[in-house]
Amino acid sequence: AAAAAAAAAGDPAPAFTPFDPDNPSALPKLVSLALATTHTVSKLGARFIGHQVELRMVEAAEALGWVYDDAMKEVSGWTLARQWTFDHHTMTMSVLVTPPPVEPGPSMVFVKGSFEAVIARCSGGAGTEDPEVWGDAVERYSSEGCYVIALACREVGAGEVESISREDAESGLSLLGLLAFRNEPKPDSLEHITELTRGGVECVMVTGDSALTGAAVARVTGIVPPEHRLLLGQLGEQGEVNWKQLDPPDAQQTGGKGGKGGSG
Repeated sequence: AAAAAAAAAGDPAPAFTPFDPDNPSALPKLVSLALATTHTVSKLGARFIGHQVELRMVEAAEALGWVYDDAMKEVSGWTLARQWTFDHHTMTMSVLVTPPPVEPGPSMVFVKGSFEAVIARCSGGAGTEDPEVWGDAVERYSSEGCYVIALACREVGAGEVESISREDAESGLSLLGLLAFRNEPKPDSLEHITELTRGGVECVMVTGDSALTGAAVARVTGIVPPEHRLLLGQLGEQGEVNWKQLDPPDAQQTGGKGGKGGSG
């Protein structure tokens, strides 16, 4: 399930709004449009095909009233003119969409990706004046097991729709907000991992999510026992490794903070 979060432009900190299809106006129009368009989902008959996170985005968009054509090239009159798929180097994915004929206005580029990658490409919008507040929110929700991505946008002139490069399209952005997705482990995960551990099987985690999200899931499923510490290693500017202790969410909520260890 998805919970969409966005702060109106100028708000100092993000205020998360649980996804509510019965109250589409709770999301700003541009955030809702970004949710509906910034994906690579295709359609096979009546079935959507794509990455699980993007499938949840499309399902949420439909619940909010957005209508897709069979080719997934148009949504409620907005037409997909350009699409740049996810790039592991930029950590972003983006689209360029043109408005419906009955709704004249500028074409829009929407970008989604990791908060660090997106905020580095922003020059305006919510959060750019105090990115640390938003970064703290990303860390907090990631530590609770959420998969968090950032959304941003920019206007594009009519003469640029066909010629603009990806680099230019993904620069000078305005931050729109964050999307947080809850991906709960299966109810029997803890039971089975505990049984494997008792049988002498070492369980490890390999994840493409953030380290904070992986740590949260590892605790919940028993891969990391409650009494064990978790350390996050980060490479410093001089090539040194700096270690930071990761506290579980309940410790964070009661005021505990992870302390930095030594380097090695």
